[in-house]
This record gives sequence, C-alpha cells and structure tokens, in this order.
Amino acid sequence: PLNAGQTEGTRPLSPRAECRAAADTPSKNPGRPTIVYSEDDPAVREAVCLSLEALSCEVISAADGPEGWEKVQRHLPDLVVTDIEMPRLDGYGLLEKIRTELSTAFIPVILLTGKNRCEDRMKGFLLGGDDYIEKPFDHRELLARVKRCLERNAFLRQGTDSRGSP
Repeated sequence: PLNAGQTEGTRPLSPRAECRAAADTPSKNPGRPTIVYSEDDPAVREAVCLSLEALSCEVISAADGPEGWEKVQRHLPDLVVTDIEMPRLDGYGLLEKIRTELSTAFIPVILLTGKNRCEDRMKGFLLGGDDYIEKPFDHRELLARVKRCLERNAFLRQGTDSRGSP
C-alpha cells in the first residue's frame, strides 16, 4: 500500500540489487530493500520487524550491537535501524563502526531511543546518524521516516545525468 519497493515510476529503492545477487550471502529477494534492525528487547524487536516488513523490505534482526555489526558487514543493507541502549555495543558504537568502514560508510542509519536529551540527539547526528526517533513512537511515523531514508539513498545512488544535474 505504501509502494515501498518503488519510488516515482519504476526506480527500485535498492540500487545494490544486482550486486547483492552475486554476493556470497545473497538477499532472498534481490529487488527488495534490506534493513538491518538492532534491538535488545525481543518484544520491541518483533513489533518493529513486523512494521518494517509492511514496507515490502527484507528485515534482518539483531539482538545487540555486535550481532548488528556482523549482519551489516555480511548483508550491506540499504538501511540500518538501531536502538541506542544495547548491551555489549550500544547504538552509538555501532554507528561509529558503520561510519569508519569504507564498505558501510554511506549506509543510512536511523537511531531509536528512549533518550530525548539534546546532548543525546547531537551525539547521534555528530557521529553520522541520519535520523533520530524517540521511543515510544508511532509506527506510522517510523515507516514514513524509513521510506524517506530508503528513497533518498536510492536517489543519491542514481548519480547524475549527462548534464551533471542530479
């Protein structure tokens, strides 16, 4: 219903689809965008995964930061959504790892958290986060922000036309 697999016309949201098909761990559905979602609370993780799947995305869940990082490296997703407060490696640490590796540096990252202090939001943005959503959140807002990040990322990966225009 939200036409998440497409933007205007027929341009897919997952520009790496052809590359991923040739990878060691191919996506089950190469035309669908892939999201890695890291969350230590199993109930929240299940609810958010169900919501994200409504966007026709392949959702790969992780129970903590190290597992999230391993899945980001293995799947090179189109988007990472992560809780900030997790054991072993928090969302800020995961974001730092994503931004320091060339293969993952340009993957958009949305941070979810119960922290809504200005300092926490600033830290997330200064580390390279693309969006910051405070818990509890309306799932419709989450889906709208995820869709926007996927569309913007797909558009940016399309490059420029022959006149040098975006």
